[in-house]
Amino acid sequence: MVQQPVRILTYLHLRRTLGQTTGVARHAIQMIRGLRDRHHADVELVGARDERRLQQATEPNWPLADLPVHTFRMSRALMERWWYVLGAPAVDRFSPAADWVYVPNEAYVPVKRAKLATTIHDLEFLEPDLPWSNLPHIVKTRKAWLRKLRPMMRRSDVVLAVSEFTRRRIVELLGVDENRIVVVGNGVDARFFQAGESPPPPITEPPYLLQIGAMIDKKGAPAVLALARELAARRSPVQIWISGKIEEKYQPLVAAAPNIKPLGFVPDDQIIPLMRGALAVILLSRYEGFGMPPLEAMAVGTPAVVSHHAS
Repeated sequence: MVQQPVRILTYLHLRRTLGQTTGVARHAIQMIRGLRDRHHADVELVGARDERRLQQATEPNWPLADLPVHTFRMSRALMERWWYVLGAPAVDRFSPAADWVYVPNEAYVPVKRAKLATTIHDLEFLEPDLPWSNLPHIVKTRKAWLRKLRPMMRRSDVVLAVSEFTRRRIVELLGVDENRIVVVGNGVDARFFQAGESPPPPITEPPYLLQIGAMIDKKGAPAVLALARELAARRSPVQIWISGKIEEKYQPLVAAAPNIKPLGFVPDDQIIPLMRGALAVILLSRYEGFGMPPLEAMAVGTPAVVSHHAS
């Protein structure tokens, strides 16, 4: 008897997978491709119609363009509010034969027949003792996240965590039975390993440390600035190059630091040679669910310097 492939309907925040993608979007894309290409599952997507049209108009070579996509008329935000409040309509109506509904980002979707697998990347907004935990906008966001996470955790058949640390925090902060949680860590794109197999690049002048990620509190912006000041005090020629957005409150401080070089967003095909040319890749985050840059750095053969905080 020939075993039938598993049918998976994936609810995707399509807009997040377009343009300058973050680690969460890259996780989603790689997971979906892996389910189809390596595990031979039948994978279909569902998302907001306006986001689907944006994808078709702006990214015809989208990495998931070869998969069937179902759409709903409402905006994503409005549809998700309906789901949280009403618990309807069931998303597997788009694919009645689906065995599983898979959600690679933090969102609750109701199902009627299929099993539900949801993903938690981190629980920053629920943490009680981060330096920014009691700021008004964080408190407001925490309440919104709890409204979303409670039905997610209650109704999911499997909860996917991207790290052992995140798994522990799901248990501790949300009271989820640890037996319902499976750790599915992020992986490193093969291009990084391929680059690491080639001869090392020539020494770059000036020498630099490379930070990959936005200059925000969560990503350790104060620590990066402190490192820049210490390098300057020691008259070191080493610079800090930053690949990512600079939060507004840090823009004047970055501009005033002569040894910090903002690069803006750098795509993967350009970040790899930057990694290889760096003295080290730094990730001084105050909080991470799963920090990808150190793994990518090690894959290309560059040392990684990380903070002692959780990930």
